[in-house]
Amino acid sequence: MKSCAAEKEVATMYPLHTTLRFYPCDENLDVHYTAVVLKEGLLQVKAPGQTGKQHFESIDAWLASLPGSPPIHALSLQCLSTKEPVERSTRHARPKKVKWNVPSKPTIRSINSLPWARYLYCMIKEANPELLKNEVIRDLYNELVSCLTSYTGHIETRPPYFYKRYCLSSIQLKEGADTIVGVLPPLFAQHRNLHTGDYQHTSAVFQENLNHVLSVYRPLYEQIKFDVLPYMERRLYEKKAKERKRVCNFLVARYNASLMKLTRNFEARAQYFRYYINSFEKELATYQEPFQSAIKW
Repeated sequence: MKSCAAEKEVATMYPLHTTLRFYPCDENLDVHYTAVVLKEGLLQVKAPGQTGKQHFESIDAWLASLPGSPPIHALSLQCLSTKEPVERSTRHARPKKVKWNVPSKPTIRSINSLPWARYLYCMIKEANPELLKNEVIRDLYNELVSCLTSYTGHIETRPPYFYKRYCLSSIQLKEGADTIVGVLPPLFAQHRNLHTGDYQHTSAVFQENLNHVLSVYRPLYEQIKFDVLPYMERRLYEKKAKERKRVCNFLVARYNASLMKLTRNFEARAQYFRYYINSFEKELATYQEPFQSAIKW
């Protein structure tokens, strides 16, 4: 009888499948106790440190088990559901994908200050894809993209030419350079007016803008240089070695063909000279014999 009365009390106060929630601390809403109203009472589905579910015969019994035994008006009515709560199978939470603010491929309408930032991302991805999971590097890169975006119309950047794709100077900072332009990669330029050809700002303003870009890029550079620079150096060597092997093989084949042709011509000329040498030697041999008169008496 007592159990039936408790079930009737719960069903009367709240509709079935109502979700009740209690927050022990208003400052941290991630910590809470959650229960669902059922015909048989309450089913606590979530609590700090709880691994399974716990059943209570009444709301009072559930409130008594909560920290501080809160009153019923301290509960938060979260939602109403017409479905029975289904216990989901436990799965390993997948790590959230790290979002990179990568600029799109350069086009006529692209922001003229971002092509180098896209090239930098490609080098990071090629050198070590695991770096893309590093949130610190991601945040520093996104900050660099935001910085370059703010200088649209003031600073222009470009990726290196295809045959200089892996040159270290495209990413490396030249410490100890006389000017800020010399410290940064040589892929930054001051924006010009397309109609007049004049610079948008004075040289002093341009230097100040580059100094800000350098202050944002340096922390990112310190994070990636030990992975990206050795990779670029190795790829540059491999690309150069591949090209030089192709050229050397071509030239070796070409000069071998020329040598064979020259050898054949030489042999033909040598045969020609041997013929005349033999002829003259035979003629000389005839003059070595005693003189005999050819007159017949």
